[in-house]
Amino acid sequence: MRRDVPAVMVDAPLGEVLDAVTSTRLNRAIVIDAEQRVVGIVTDQDLLARLDPAAQSGLMAALMGRGRMSSDLKAVASDVMRGPVMTVEASTPVATAAQRMLTARHKVLPITEADGRLLGAVDRADLLRALRTGAAV
Repeated sequence: MRRDVPAVMVDAPLGEVLDAVTSTRLNRAIVIDAEQRVVGIVTDQDLLARLDPAAQSGLMAALMGRGRMSSDLKAVASDVMRGPVMTVEASTPVATAAQRMLTARHKVLPITEADGRLLGAVDRADLLRALRTGAAV
C-alpha cells in the first residue's frame, strides 16, 4: 500500500483537485470528508468529460502539464467525483483486493481503516508486485 495518495476534501476547489489528480502517475485523487472517510474519486477522464468535453478551456493543456486551467470554474471536488467508491480495509488479503479490482475494472483501490478513514491506496502495479513477490499490500 502506498500512503502518499493524492487526496482532496469534498469542498476542494477545482484547481486543487486538478493539481492532486496530476501529481502522481495514478491520475486520480481520492475525495475524503472532514473525518478522512473516503467518499469519492476523481480521475483525469472525469475532469475532461464533465468540465471540458471539447477541451476548449485549457483543461486538457493543464492536465498535460502545459498550461493553467481557467480560474473561472467554481466547481469543487464533490461536483466532479464518482462515488461511492469501492474500498477495502487494510486487513484484506492481497488476492482478495486484486480480485475485487479485476472484477470492478478499477485501476486504484483505496485502503481504509475499519471506520472508512483513508490509510492509502494500491494500484494494479502495486498488487501485481505484491502477488509476484508474496509481499503484503
